[in-house]
Order: sequence, then C-alpha cells, then structure tokens
Amino acid sequence: MDTNRVYEKLLIKLDGVGTNNIAVDKQRAVLMINEAQNKWVEYVLSPVKQDENIRYVQKLLKNETISSSTTFENIYQKFTNPPDYFEFSSILAYGSKGGCTNKKINLFEIKDQNKDEILIDDFNKPSFKYREAPFVISDDGLKIYTLGDFTLDKIILNYYRYPIQIRQIDEEDPESDFDEDFQMEFDDKIIDRIISNAVAELQMNIKDPSYQ
Repeated sequence: MDTNRVYEKLLIKLDGVGTNNIAVDKQRAVLMINEAQNKWVEYVLSPVKQDENIRYVQKLLKNETISSSTTFENIYQKFTNPPDYFEFSSILAYGSKGGCTNKKINLFEIKDQNKDEILIDDFNKPSFKYREAPFVISDDGLKIYTLGDFTLDKIILNYYRYPIQIRQIDEEDPESDFDEDFQMEFDDKIIDRIISNAVAELQMNIKDPSYQ
C-alpha cells in the first residue's frame, strides 16, 4: 500500500471517529504511523504475546555476523547492536583460547542485577572448558562475560530489525510529499490495524488534559 493511500485511510478513519477537527498534516501522519507500527511490532514480539501473529513480522528477522568488540578489563566483551536493531532473537558465539580456535560457545542470558552472583558460581561462570558464558542485553548492545578465560572471535546475532519507517521528501515541510522509496512493508490487513491503532492513540491523547 503506497503511503498516500495510507494517509488517505488515516484521514477517513479520523473522520469516522469524529476527530476530523484535529489537523493531521503529512508530517504529523508520519509520526503517528511510524509510532503505531513500532508499537505493534513490539506488541507482537513481547514474551507474553508471541502467538500466531509472529509470522507477520518474520520478514523483519535478520542475522548479522559481528566480529569487532571492546573488552573491559578482561571481564566482558561488548558487541554493539546493528543500527537497525529492534529486538533480540537469538545468538551464536565462537571463541578461542591458546591454540584452540573457532569453538562454539553456548551463551545464556542473565539479568544485570544477578551477574555478580553468577560470575563467582562455579557452575555458571564463564568457562572455555565447558564452552559456556553468560550475557546481558544492554541498551546499545551485548555484554558477554568471559572473565579473561577465553576470547570471543565472532558473534552471529539474530534480531528483529525496525520496520521501514515512512518519511517525507522534505522532513521540514509539514505538507511535503511522501517519499515513496520508503513504503510500509506489511500486508494491507496489518497496515489497516496499524492505522486503527494510530487513530486510537490520538483519541486517547485528546482525552488527556495534558495533550497539546
């Protein structure tokens, strides 16, 4: 569905729920639609909601090999997320120690608040011998704890990327035409759902006294 059609549907639905008196120019529509589709993807991927809808976002699933990292005092290696990273899916790791190279390391996620306890636990702390290491998902990447026992050479990250964000040709002009090189990539029934969510969000904002 081209972006102009998305915009037309948004205006029609706004009119249908009695909010056509609220000015929604193209600039504002871009913000509404992008926010609504990001929230929809987040909802589908949430651990408590993953169900049959997960198939609708499989096109967003990517894998990327990450070989560069920074090391913090032989405690952990940090790997930065790709620029289009949206949500974690799974991870593979390969490490080396001495002359033993390219060995698969089994990673398991931990909570940051539990790391100190885990790192001194003989059954859970990083171990090249047992090919395992804990990791924490941080704001902008992954911290994989090695405690200097081995080196991580390669990370293969499976993640969900951001959906394509619609945009205008001139983002400074509220009524600039849409850039049709950046169209929504979901099928029409999902786009309709996203438009409805955007309208519902606007309705809630209108009822909020702090809405401007």
